[in-house]
Amino acid sequence: MRDEARAELEGGMAAEDQLHLQIRLEVTQAYYQILDLTERLNAAYEQQQAAQEALSLAQARYDAELGSFLDLLTAQVTATNAETDHARMQFDYERAEAQLDFATGKTIRT
Repeated sequence: MRDEARAELEGGMAAEDQLHLQIRLEVTQAYYQILDLTERLNAAYEQQQAAQEALSLAQARYDAELGSFLDLLTAQVTATNAETDHARMQFDYERAEAQLDFATGKTIRT
């Protein structure tokens, strides 16, 4: 009886240790995902800004009849793609923040 209780206690303690390790892993992964997405979000923002500047230049060149409609259209597509990428990165970042909040037991923001 005593050995059975000891084995049950040791099993419970092992399960608790495993749970602590799992939580630590989830928090660590979520934290590093936030760091990665922060860098990617900043890069996407820079690309969006560069694409907007290129679009403004293409529009000015087109208006001055120094650039073609195709150049303008290409700049518009590039700017739209950059804006979409930035929005997607922002969404991924906010999702990662929610995952980190959940992993750390923080109250979910609404």
